[in-house]
Amino acid sequence: MNVETEKISIALEYIETASILWIHDINYYSVMHLAAAAEEISGKACRIERKKSNYDELREKVIRMLSAVRVDHTENDIKNAFYGAKNSIKHLDNESDRLVNLNSKNESATYCIDPAVSAQARLLKHKPRQGFAYQEPGGAVDCYKSQSSHQ
Repeated sequence: MNVETEKISIALEYIETASILWIHDINYYSVMHLAAAAEEISGKACRIERKKSNYDELREKVIRMLSAVRVDHTENDIKNAFYGAKNSIKHLDNESDRLVNLNSKNESATYCIDPAVSAQARLLKHKPRQGFAYQEPGGAVDCYKSQSSHQ
């Protein structure tokens, strides 16, 4: 049976799963992809609600910095600076594109999880949150879940 689901709830599921994987030091490429998908959904939801997304704010800062030092840039240059790592693991464009060279743990946290959480925080500021604990052998990891998302 089909179930209607808010996309922001899906984004919350993505970021929760990515955070759990990252905390347990596993599957960083999956973390990057899940967190980037969460950030993309949340960022677009911010724009729909006429709020600036994390990407929008960082983009403006980069443009100001590049303009101040008179460095030519295109919109693609800016997007690649933010999404290059995520896109490099997601696409295989040609023979010479078989390998990636990046620190997946750092990329997943800095460029994927942080922006996704920031975008969701902007959207969910006004919504009540419930805490839950994810129990894994060796201890619990405290996480938070929106009331609109499901377990």
